[in-house]
Amino acid sequence: MVEIYAVTPSSYDTEAAEGQEARSGKPPSGCSRYSGQQAATFRVLGDKFEARVTPEVRFASALNRLQPTLMNFNTGG
Repeated sequence: MVEIYAVTPSSYDTEAAEGQEARSGKPPSGCSRYSGQQAATFRVLGDKFEARVTPEVRFASALNRLQPTLMNFNTGG
């Protein structure tokens, strides 16, 4: 949910990528559906995803980048 508000930049847009970490670090008001332990767990998972340190996270990140291309291809552009 936080990623939607942070607006993930294109892989080629280096200027927009510079401030992405700061934007995604703080969820906007109204985005706090989880509290306590759930929020901490999701934050840890999100940080692991952003760091891309494990093979599973690297695979998920690759799929995350591939999906828009596949959707564009399947809908005819």
